[in-house]
Amino acid sequence: MVNAGPDTAVAVTLADPLPVGTAFVSCTTNRGSCAGPPVGGPGTVTADLGDLGVGEAAGVTIVVDVTVPSGNIVNTATATSSTPDPNPDNNRSTNVVSVGAGIPMLSPPLGALLAILLAAAGLWFVRRD
Repeated sequence: MVNAGPDTAVAVTLADPLPVGTAFVSCTTNRGSCAGPPVGGPGTVTADLGDLGVGEAAGVTIVVDVTVPSGNIVNTATATSSTPDPNPDNNRSTNVVSVGAGIPMLSPPLGALLAILLAAAGLWFVRRD
């Protein structure tokens, strides 16, 4: 995040309630400190980032495990400060991540049947000449 001003933001805190379908793994920040719920659980990650001068930035990295097979995961993080903000609309960020169902696979019996059919087709083409 970047402090867009017009003043130094004092006692900046980031709060990120982990979305449904995720489990906490870890968090790190390039300034201040961060903490999350117990590993493998739901909850909120908080980062105490200290004071940010105008134009100064702070980064927080949150790692989660995805626990749903597919769908959209919507995540919103909110920054707060003890300094009044003339534009509070830019203190929140929301991201949507689409989780796929993975690569479809054949069951072992269907895989064996496909192998037999392909082998038979190969023999037919070889013997045709």
